[in-house]
Amino acid sequence: MSKTIKQYIESYIAEGFTLAQARNLTAQLIILSKIGKSTFADSVLLKGGVVMYNMTHEQRSTTTDLDFDFVRYNISNDSDIKLFVDILNKKDSKYKVSINGRIEELHQQDYHGKRVKLIIKDESETIKFKLDIGIHTLLGIDQDKMCFSFDNGKEITLLVNPPEQMFAEKLFSLAKIGAASVRFKDIDDMFYLIKNKSLNIKMVRKCLELLTLTPVADIKDIQDVIDKAAETLENKFFIDGYNNSGESWLRQDYEILKTCILEYIYMI
Repeated sequence: MSKTIKQYIESYIAEGFTLAQARNLTAQLIILSKIGKSTFADSVLLKGGVVMYNMTHEQRSTTTDLDFDFVRYNISNDSDIKLFVDILNKKDSKYKVSINGRIEELHQQDYHGKRVKLIIKDESETIKFKLDIGIHTLLGIDQDKMCFSFDNGKEITLLVNPPEQMFAEKLFSLAKIGAASVRFKDIDDMFYLIKNKSLNIKMVRKCLELLTLTPVADIKDIQDVIDKAAETLENKFFIDGYNNSGESWLRQDYEILKTCILEYIYMI
């Protein structure tokens, strides 16, 4: 990476991003670069918004943090995460990364892990960023790789969830949380994955089988996932929440998205 933080921010703004988006994209770029150059390159599994953003060629909205799971690396102790940050600082010392405050336990709607607030700085600028870190558990699923390009012409390849796993996890979340879910971007994401990624339905089913190995609430098998997800998609409270959220990045009518997703999941 050849630019200062300030120069990266300015270049993103020139492309039409807001200041907040430019700062987040710059932070994300720096962290991904450091991971790719470190001994953690094969131990970090990217997921969530950063994968969808790159998969959709920047059609999807930018993410405000970086979600990833560690593969066979313990994060039960904060010292393990501090070691990770220390190792990142050994690569590309032009940008200094430090932990800002305490490491938080995350217990969100459908996610358990740790949140790490970072400060990233160089001689030109200081920015703040968040990492949401979990542990990879679906060890029976082969992971994909995604290439990230940088302004100096260099590229790095990092592990990412395959589209089938992403779809299955979003569907499972929809079933588990129900109408109270506020993960409205998942609806657009699921529609996009169906329409653009030629999902292998056998692999989607395998992912769901692994997700339901440990019963959650009253979800004990794939059919429960399908039934409860369908109930959520048809729920007026959820539909109103989606339509009022302003989070639809595809700008499609909800009925079109819902019909497509229902038709697909009934084939699983």
